[in-house]
Amino acid sequence: MTQMLSPSPRRSAGPTVMATAISGFAEFIEHQGADAQGILHRSGLGTDPLEPSAPIPLFGLCRAMDDAVRRTHNDNFGLWFGHQFAPQSLGLLGYLATSSPNLGQALRNMVEYFPVYQQSSLLRLCEAQGICRLEYRLQDAAITSRRQDAELSLTQFCNVMRLALGPEWAALEIHFEHPRPGDWQAHSEAFGTEVRFAMPCNAILFRSTELCQPMPYSDGQLLAIIKQSMQQLRPAMAPVAPSLVEKVREQILGLLPDGEPRLDQIAERLRVPTWTLQRRLKEERECFKQLIESIRRELAHTYLQEERLSISELSFRLGYTEVSTFSRAFMRWHGMSPRQWRELQRGLA
Repeated sequence: MTQMLSPSPRRSAGPTVMATAISGFAEFIEHQGADAQGILHRSGLGTDPLEPSAPIPLFGLCRAMDDAVRRTHNDNFGLWFGHQFAPQSLGLLGYLATSSPNLGQALRNMVEYFPVYQQSSLLRLCEAQGICRLEYRLQDAAITSRRQDAELSLTQFCNVMRLALGPEWAALEIHFEHPRPGDWQAHSEAFGTEVRFAMPCNAILFRSTELCQPMPYSDGQLLAIIKQSMQQLRPAMAPVAPSLVEKVREQILGLLPDGEPRLDQIAERLRVPTWTLQRRLKEERECFKQLIESIRRELAHTYLQEERLSISELSFRLGYTEVSTFSRAFMRWHGMSPRQWRELQRGLA
């Protein structure tokens, strides 16, 4: 079994995921010629052995993957890390799926117990007109850089499905929330099907008839033991209700690609009067305009690390109508242009 890695003392703050999420992470980084220990240290994940079901910070995992993108010069790091990820390496969640009687029950079991495995996240199975959608998304608004996590997670889920449906199986479509990356052709290669970007939710689309396919390692006794273990962990992994500020940040993230969000848009989506939302943000000592700017600043760092993205394209992704407006904002944040910042980060990698 791959040795797990310990979280930093910060792990109690924010949502967590079980340490099995990074099974083989260090080895994968080293294989691509980067310093795994440095990446783990900078991300606050630590390097000491840890029990597979122990929690690590979800934010730290996302940060580690973004750092790995820079250090390995592999924009599709999460995609290929997940592609080689064996379902059993997911630990309790993986064995919950593999020991289920059929694919449908495997996915339903994963959905039911996913909050125990990973906090502040959605995993949902929907079915309509003969088509199923396995939907996934992060719900922690503090995590603005989500692309690597989404690509890692969907490839992991596909690997679970291929246990039942065969190694050559492909979904009908794959959907991602994030915009199309520069090296988008690799996604079609990894999934073997059409991949669509800038969609409302990350999702795997497949035929409902495939739910009946037996799981090859079905084991009722093991399944009962795994469920009991996860039930015992459930109180410790209880979901935390998002704050108002977190809800607003989440809405801003979804609206930015269509232009700068307005307060009345957010209020309508949250089903509260605009004046009420404004008052409650003030009570939280938050400013709507400053929230937008902080999210743009965080996302700008992530997009600039995707070297195939032009400055003009990423500025529109951040909701700016003019590249010059983004450049002036970035100069105010960092005292240098976006292009200079990108060159500086490239030199540090």
